[in-house]
Amino acid sequence: MKLPQSFNFVPLLVVVLLVQDSRAEDTLREHTDWVLSVAFSPDGTTLASGAADGTVKLWDVEKRKEIDTLKKGDWGFIYSSVAFSPDGRLLAAGAGDTVKLWNVFEDLSR
Repeated sequence: MKLPQSFNFVPLLVVVLLVQDSRAEDTLREHTDWVLSVAFSPDGTTLASGAADGTVKLWDVEKRKEIDTLKKGDWGFIYSSVAFSPDGRLLAAGAGDTVKLWNVFEDLSR
């Protein structure tokens, strides 16, 4: 079974589900407002989440820990969509009429 690459509208947290029986296995609780979109990297090792708190977070899927928070958006930015490039090096995050791009390997913590 292939997992969808992204989901939308998850309240305040990211829930890790067991695909076989759809039961919550873990919850990632670092956002302070609604999580509006999540996306897996192509290799499945990293999860990105965009939220109404103006942050985009990267998560280590295996360790279930936050890797980093990418640049906080300008006041009022609500990241409603996130997506990885096919090679996993770029992450796009949409907020209103703006799309921000990060090189995942170079732009962390900047």
